[in-house]
Amino acid sequence: MTTFRYTGSGYEAYFLVEGRPVKTPSDFRELCCEVYSRACPMTVGTVFSVGLAPALVGEPAETLAERVWPDDEDAQKDFMDLYPARVAEVLAQEGVRVTCLGWRGPVGPFEEDLPFLDRMPPEPTVTTVEDFELTDLAPCGFCHCDARVEETYDPDLERTRIEVACANDECGAKVTVTTPQDCPYDVEMSARKQAVDAWNQWQGKG
Repeated sequence: MTTFRYTGSGYEAYFLVEGRPVKTPSDFRELCCEVYSRACPMTVGTVFSVGLAPALVGEPAETLAERVWPDDEDAQKDFMDLYPARVAEVLAQEGVRVTCLGWRGPVGPFEEDLPFLDRMPPEPTVTTVEDFELTDLAPCGFCHCDARVEETYDPDLERTRIEVACANDECGAKVTVTTPQDCPYDVEMSARKQAVDAWNQWQGKG
C-alpha cells in the first residue's frame, strides 16, 4: 500500500491506495485515467481535481456534471448521485481500494477536518502527485474550454458517428468521424482514436 499526497489549485488531499501495486506517481496517474475513462459515461477532457478527486473525497462532482451535461440539470443531478458508485465499482474491478485520509481546500481545513495534519503520515513515506490530465484530449484552441467525445449510433445506416467537440456549445469547434457500415469493435475504436488524434492535431497538440 502507498500513501499519495495530491496537490493542485490550493487543494491538498491524502489517499491510501491498497491492492494491486500502485507505488509511483506514474502508477497513480495511469490508474486514475483508467478509472475515469470507464466510470464517466462521456469522455470529457479534464483534470484529476475536476474529474475524479470529488468522488474520491466524498464531494459531488458538480463541475464535471456541468461539463458532461451542460444543458440538463436533471441529468447532472442523476450523474452526481451515481458517479461515486461508478468510480468505486471500477476500482473494485481493478482490485484497488482508495481511501481518502483527509483533505482541505484553499482556505485551510474544513471544521470536520481540523485533525487533518495530526493524522497524516510522515512526509518521507508519502508520494506527491500534482494535478494532471485524465485524458489525452487537448482543450479547445479557440476558447480554451475542455473538449468532449460523443458517439451516436444510427441504426438505419448501421454506422457510428464519433464527434470530438468543444464543450462550449457557443464555440462550435468539432471534428467528426463516421465508421464504416456495421463495423467490428476494433474498427470503431480505431475511428475513435483517429477522431481524437485529428482534434489534437488541429489544436496544436501532438
